[in-house]
This record gives sequence, C-alpha cells and structure tokens, in this order.
Amino acid sequence: MVKAIPPGAQHVVPEINIALDVLAPPPPPTPALPAGSPLSYQSSGPFPEHFQGFINDPNSVLREATEHQDILGHITIHLTTDTLSKDGKPTLGVGSFYETVSNIPFLGVANQTPPNPLPSQPANVATEAAPIPNAFVYSASATFWIEWVRIPDYPVLKTDPGPAMKELEPFWPEGTYLQLQYSQLVILVFNNVLWPHVTVATMTLSAG
Repeated sequence: MVKAIPPGAQHVVPEINIALDVLAPPPPPTPALPAGSPLSYQSSGPFPEHFQGFINDPNSVLREATEHQDILGHITIHLTTDTLSKDGKPTLGVGSFYETVSNIPFLGVANQTPPNPLPSQPANVATEAAPIPNAFVYSASATFWIEWVRIPDYPVLKTDPGPAMKELEPFWPEGTYLQLQYSQLVILVFNNVLWPHVTVATMTLSAG
C-alpha cells in the first residue's frame, strides 16, 4: 500500500523567492547600531536552490522521507480550529478567527464581533482584531499520518501474538515499526494579511 501525501498547494507562497534573498551590504555604523552588529544585516542568504521547493510545497519533505519506504497502512487524522470546516481540513473561514482560537496576550486579543458583511471565502485578508501587537493567530490546523512501515529483510514472524497485540500489529506476520508524519498550518495575521507558518516532520521512536 502506498500512502500519497498530497502536494501542499495551500502552502504555496509565490512571493518568496530565495534567489533574491541575499546578504545585503550593512548600513554605515551608528551609535545605536555599532559596526559588526548582527542586526546590520538583512538576510542570512544565499540559500541552496533546492530550498525553494520546500517553500513552494513543504509537504515535499514528507514525501521525500517515504520515497524508499514500504508503508503497509496508515491512519489519517485531520484537526482544525476552523468552525467552517466539514472534514477537519482548513477552509480559512472567518469562524476560526472569531470563535475558536485563544491567543495569549503577547500575541493579541481578538475582537469577538465578526465584521458585517463577512469577508468573502476563501479569506485572504483578515479583519484586524484590536489590538494585534505581535503575531495574532487566525487559525491552526494539522494533518497526522500514523504509519506502519515494513522493516526490510525482517524474518517472517511465526508466533501468533494474540488478538490484543494484533490490534497494534495489524499487518502481522510482517515486521513493522510505527512512524508519525504531520503537516501543520498556522495562519498568522501580519499587518492585516494572512500569513502561513508551516511545520512538517517525520518521527519514529529512537528506542523501544
């Protein structure tokens, strides 16, 4: 069984072009910004060209991690704060902004009164909450894949583990290990614009 992680189309940020993200000459030293200060630089680039693919589609990192794996089965779990979502996948609906996300004061406190009329869907500009001192969270969502990965060249298991263990080892007598992959999308409000913050990871137990 091959698990297909979809392209992260909703994560594409075409405005980000790392080829243009290069180290700029530092400004002249000032009393407030002495020469050699790290703050005098505007970028940590240049970056390797293949990083652009990670920006355009962060889920490509997850697909690369499983290219040479034999995934026998998986469980998919969708979670979202978006009240307009019907299947756990984010819609960037206005409900998430006004009803389901609790921001700590450092990030901002939402105005709980929705605008009238509501923004058209899908929303791409937020109605500014008051106040937004830092990085106000508009919505958060994540997809988790719990995967059974076949252990290459593992001897066929002969001893029946019993019904209880077979619930954890549904592909017995194949030898497998559990793996967790996730793709998390948090929409932040920067200057009244919805900005994606994406986290992806592939994790397995280090022991046991």
